[in-house]
Amino acid sequence: MHLQDYTPEPSSNDVVERDSTVGAVSGLTSPASGADRAPRMFDVIIAGCGPTGAMLAAELRLHDVRVLVLEKETEPVSFVRIVGLHIRSLELMAMRGLLERMLEHGRQRPAGGFFAAINKPAPEGLDSAHAYLLGIPQPVIVHLLEDMRSN
Repeated sequence: MHLQDYTPEPSSNDVVERDSTVGAVSGLTSPASGADRAPRMFDVIIAGCGPTGAMLAAELRLHDVRVLVLEKETEPVSFVRIVGLHIRSLELMAMRGLLERMLEHGRQRPAGGFFAAINKPAPEGLDSAHAYLLGIPQPVIVHLLEDMRSN
């Protein structure tokens, strides 16, 4: 992306429409251009619509915050950055009434792990109703969160 380019300010007090484009997104212009229509106003702009950006947008929409999510990819990515949700993420999904939908598309796993050929058992005494991991691919998570965000 590049910085917005503005025409120089005139020396008079005349109102001038600024011509600018935002990033490399064709057809997206700044609110200052297009004097014949009202500018779109957002309270928050989120960069990226991965799981974190999608969840943040959905959460903000629950509070009537006007959100714009910018994503550089025009199609869903063909690779996966995450393959599951951890305990705290599951708790947050449950608090927002999203966990049931996630559980339908994922697979529960023990909270322990396996790293560098070392078996690590789950910690004892976890104070959570969701003391497990949920194996669920990133594209599925993003799709479910986008559905929630738009509803």
